[in-house]
Amino acid sequence: MQNENIEFYKGYFLRFKIFFEKAAITAASKHEINLSKDFISFMEMFYESLFLHESSLWKKAVDKFVKEHSKAKTEHFLSMLFYLFINNIIKFFYTKEFPWQIMQKCYESMNKPMEYLFSSKIIKEEIEKKGDNERENPIKNYELFEILKKSVKKEGNVKLYNTYKGIPIEKDGKIVDIKNDAIYIKPHPIQEVAAIKQNMIFIKKNPSLPSDICANFKITVINGENVFKITKSQISQKNLLNRKYIRIKPTEPLYAKIHTKPKEEILKVNDLSIGGISLEKRSQILFSLPHEIDISLPITGFSTLKFSANLVKVTKHNEGFLYHFKINQTKKSEYILSEYISKAQLQIIKELRENYRSLSLK
Repeated sequence: MQNENIEFYKGYFLRFKIFFEKAAITAASKHEINLSKDFISFMEMFYESLFLHESSLWKKAVDKFVKEHSKAKTEHFLSMLFYLFINNIIKFFYTKEFPWQIMQKCYESMNKPMEYLFSSKIIKEEIEKKGDNERENPIKNYELFEILKKSVKKEGNVKLYNTYKGIPIEKDGKIVDIKNDAIYIKPHPIQEVAAIKQNMIFIKKNPSLPSDICANFKITVINGENVFKITKSQISQKNLLNRKYIRIKPTEPLYAKIHTKPKEEILKVNDLSIGGISLEKRSQILFSLPHEIDISLPITGFSTLKFSANLVKVTKHNEGFLYHFKINQTKKSEYILSEYISKAQLQIIKELRENYRSLSLK
């Protein structure tokens, strides 16, 4: 960057510093973050390193914030902070000449900590529940395999789990054989297709199995039937989350309109449930959105569904970002979404069965 450009940007960003501090105070209050003198000084350092000096100190600021507040809380705080900050800048330019390169510089600078937050360099999300033995003291593979062998001998069969386009597939798996180095499991035909598509299988915990297990497998044929061969080197502990609602990926492209100012945005629906929706924005720049937003969703066979939703989190996704929302349900939205998801679920299950038939013919 040339010297004249540096001074050009500095002149504006020195004036914007007060906007940033006010936005930081508001965002901190919303997220129950203590407003101390250290916090204000901390935000000043963060702002100056990000917008004025272009140093790497902002990375240390993000690291420190994650250690103190968690990765999720840092993500939500920064999203709100940047949203409030950019809104103030837009208001500032409303009656003035609009130098677009300033806005571009803002987006580029704000995108740095968000990209860093989503990268592998950032400190991992701290353990959600203290004393979670699965994470604090993970069981070694060979020990886990011995526990699994004892469990299947005692329980007889195992409960297998996969997802296919968001639909949970949970069926009993029949134990065909147990050897010193391998366990052979015959899955339900639907489970077999889902596992092949997902390239792994999950074994759910039970009274004699202390944790869920994630396993890679090799397909082998026993008595003319496909069987999953699982060895001790292919398994690891896994904590499966039980979602309140079934979340499906639309079987055909579905687009939602989010009502933002100054203009509305059309985003592709990544997945959908009665309680939530995630929308995909193909952009390398992370855009902040209000905490609560109005969404219009045209669903075939119904009038356009309109509802409000709260932004829960933003995650990196392929060529852009996924914005995850919790839907504020009404009787109408719950009915329409239930109908849509039920039909989509049947279609996905039908697709699974057709895939199994195709697989059987090979």
